[in-house]
Amino acid sequence: MLNRLITAGLLYTFWKKQKVTIIYTTIFITALVLTGWIHDDYLVYAASSDVTTGLSFFIKWIAYLLCIGTYLTLMFRLIDKRTGIITEPSSKQVVADDPDDAIFADIKKKDKLETKADSILRRD
Repeated sequence: MLNRLITAGLLYTFWKKQKVTIIYTTIFITALVLTGWIHDDYLVYAASSDVTTGLSFFIKWIAYLLCIGTYLTLMFRLIDKRTGIITEPSSKQVVADDPDDAIFADIKKKDKLETKADSILRRD
């Protein structure tokens, strides 16, 4: 009973952390498999109707390359997002010119900061 609970908890934690990666990978594999199946169906059709198949292989490989490129782009963006690397310049950055105008200027002026433990000991 406890073993199943631990397994379920680990699976939930894994899913929560890797949900986007799992979804992207599932869509990627599905796209590759569907591209292969569609091309196989076209080859069966081409064999029965005497149509050339040279262009279909080119289109299949272009579709494969587009799927791989899209997947890698999405994964690299996800990795950048998780590690905190900013690839695009942000226009929301505000820099205080004057140190007196900074948000924490009143804290910076204090000689000694008081901890939570100090306040508890002072109350007693």
